[in-house]
Amino acid sequence: DYGRSKKMYTVIGVLDGHGKYGHELSSFAAKNMPCEISNQFTSATSSSSSLDELPEPILEFERQTIQKSGGFNCDEYKSTTTRTQRALINAFHAVHYNAIHDTKVKAGRNGATCIVCHIDHESKECTVAYVGDSRAIRFSAGDADDDDDADDDDGNDGIEVIAEEHTVSLPAERIRIENGEGTLRGQNVFYGPIGIAMTRALGDAVMVRAGVIPTPAVGKFQLHQGDVLVLATDGIWDVLGNERVRDIIVTLERRQQQQQQQKHGSATAQDAAEEIARVARERWMGDLPIVDEMKADDIMVVVVKC
Repeated sequence: DYGRSKKMYTVIGVLDGHGKYGHELSSFAAKNMPCEISNQFTSATSSSSSLDELPEPILEFERQTIQKSGGFNCDEYKSTTTRTQRALINAFHAVHYNAIHDTKVKAGRNGATCIVCHIDHESKECTVAYVGDSRAIRFSAGDADDDDDADDDDGNDGIEVIAEEHTVSLPAERIRIENGEGTLRGQNVFYGPIGIAMTRALGDAVMVRAGVIPTPAVGKFQLHQGDVLVLATDGIWDVLGNERVRDIIVTLERRQQQQQQQKHGSATAQDAAEEIARVARERWMGDLPIVDEMKADDIMVVVVKC
């Protein structure tokens, strides 16, 4: 509930830090992103403020630093977006700017991926904004096959990717990096001796001149009854494909309906997230006789059932 507005919203997200102190950046973003999003909408309810207002230092950062990163034009980009999308872009920029200027956060050579979904309860519209190499998908539970042994070939039948990984494999991302001051080595972006495996991120201040920007890609879509959203870090997607993640959720739902272990016989979103994390963790551990915590990548997953 933003300020004077009586409309209700839900904001969900996942973050994944990278670098020695990446956890500091992800913790900072997790704490501050909801506040920055709320600030955008609260200011828009005031007669003296507009949604697009940001403190002058952040606007200067947009005009100078980001625009010099491979020629990315923030004003032009924002002009093609909706009100809510602009609010999320502003929030991402504010979090990034405040992090790199906070002496307690080592955001120079450390950063974080971030996916945010903003759900309007009245219109049922979901707006998504994202940077980094995490991923989010959407599917309708009623369209999935009952196949507990599905492989990970990612046929993606009935699955929509609503937030894709920002890497140099995307032509537009690669072009921006090539127009920046960095260099490409395989799938990694380098600025001098420092390399990163993604083309957008929060933090990573030294990489902005190489074209690695904190500006999120944005999208929007209508939610329908039965829709399921899955937001997850690469600790999930590196070992589980889109179809496998969907089938885990659908199989769990049907199994619990048959056993009638819960009221209404339905698996919760929390149950689904925990099961996805469990299966992914088992994949990372493989056949090791003991648990090797260092082998597994960070695993974070959020499931939303509509």
